[in-house]
Amino acid sequence: MHILCLSLSTFDKIGGIQTFNKYFYKALNENKLSYNVISLHDKNAPNKLILACNSNYFKFIYLLFKYSNSETIIIWQHISLAAFLKLFRKTKKNIITLYGTEVWGKNLSFLKKIGLVNMDYHWSISNYTADQIFLKYNIPKEKIKIFPCCIDIPRKLRLSKNPYNSKEVNILSILRLDKSGKLNAIYDMLKAIPILQKKSLKIHYTIIGDGNYKSEINKDIRNNNLQDNVSVLGYVNETSSYLEHCDIFTLTSPLEGFGIVYLEAMLYQKPCI
Repeated sequence: MHILCLSLSTFDKIGGIQTFNKYFYKALNENKLSYNVISLHDKNAPNKLILACNSNYFKFIYLLFKYSNSETIIIWQHISLAAFLKLFRKTKKNIITLYGTEVWGKNLSFLKKIGLVNMDYHWSISNYTADQIFLKYNIPKEKIKIFPCCIDIPRKLRLSKNPYNSKEVNILSILRLDKSGKLNAIYDMLKAIPILQKKSLKIHYTIIGDGNYKSEINKDIRNNNLQDNVSVLGYVNETSSYLEHCDIFTLTSPLEGFGIVYLEAMLYQKPCI
């Protein structure tokens, strides 16, 4: 049995889906299963099992044919790749992992919808996403399996230096700063800070993440005279010290599911909003 994982992007970007995929590959490796990963948009591959296509669709399709046969189990790790399913029905099983809003938060194209419906199994990270794809696309419930987000639980947490001013109430959000409804998480906090200040609370809000809307967020912070209360750090390679020492983790949004970042905050026993 050979498992072929098809990724949109896992190693050159940071996000919930990317983290989910990395844990999945780690599990395959630790269980000594035969597998390869073909990543459409990644430029860099950490080892020989990962085949990075650098957005070359011809290379992606070529590798799909090269590494799949009638005994291959294909794990489709993003709905955007489901349009290719029609080419690869010859494989033993086709399974798609469904993280959340990328499936039910928008209208899918005809080819993606056909690909989604014709998968053999649908692995959903939550009951909510499972219910949504059943209602929206009439996926039979017997084809839907719950495959929740997971993180490593270290035997002992490594203690780190506090990056905050300990005299303040430190609130943290970690998310991609691309324009989407998920940015409500930030704007909810920007509205809340002046209210909390009126209660004589010394609030500092830290935002970790990068994206094409970062400059617009900084502009909104300045326009509301909150630059002394809000820090936009951009991409941070190691977020554990921020999670360990924050007082509250928040990511309020009607378009955000129960992702890995909440588990990472809970690892440090932080209250999550």
